[in-house]
Amino acid sequence: MIKISDKLKDVRFDISEKALSKFNPNIRMEAESDNAIEIYGEIDRYQYGLEYLDYRLSQIGNKDVDILINSAGGSLFEGVAMYNRLKLHKGKVTVKVIGIAASSASIIAMAGHDLQIAKTASIMIHNGSVLAYGNKEDFRAIAEELEPFDNNIAELYHDITGISVEEIKAMMTNETFLIGKQAIELGFATSLIEDEIKEVENKTEISAHRIDTIMAKAGVSRKERRELIKDVKNISDTHDAIIKTSTQDAAKKSNVNLF
Repeated sequence: MIKISDKLKDVRFDISEKALSKFNPNIRMEAESDNAIEIYGEIDRYQYGLEYLDYRLSQIGNKDVDILINSAGGSLFEGVAMYNRLKLHKGKVTVKVIGIAASSASIIAMAGHDLQIAKTASIMIHNGSVLAYGNKEDFRAIAEELEPFDNNIAELYHDITGISVEEIKAMMTNETFLIGKQAIELGFATSLIEDEIKEVENKTEISAHRIDTIMAKAGVSRKERRELIKDVKNISDTHDAIIKTSTQDAAKKSNVNLF
């Protein structure tokens, strides 16, 4: 179990721009098991967080479970909580990194009894990154809260890989990406994924990801980015619904069955 200060619960964690640029929202597993839990996006309490994971695990029960990860990271608080929840699961946990497991997503990945990774997929580790404001005392307080947490995560990576804590800390400071076989060689993963990985064309997700990346580089907060992307998706859904309804009406008039 990893301990994390409750003071970090409401801290706004930031996603690495480099990890975000490497994240492809369309990557999926070709064949998913009945006991698969997908983590295909940002780690936070609203999307892929502890509540989501706990609900999915309650549906599966104590059976073995596959955790499919393609995430650029997100909330460290949620990531740690999800790691701890998976460590309590009574069935075998197999983690499959199919795209990227960066930052807090890499912490979740470490909960697997087996950690498989695709040849072109990557695991990224770094120090906790937050969005903060205030005076020097506020920043000093946040740094004091983050430092022991980063140390705990370094210890976790050390326990799994056998790499010295000091070397792990250096890797975290340098924001290290480990791709496929390299992750296995260094002990961050156990084997390559044999299942077929596919890329699903999803224009809405692609557009949302591009907008998110551009706004992140422009310094727009994650909360503002999320709200704008939500509006974009709602517009797209409304547009699709209008097109479908119009097509159905046209089909009825021409007696052609399209659906």
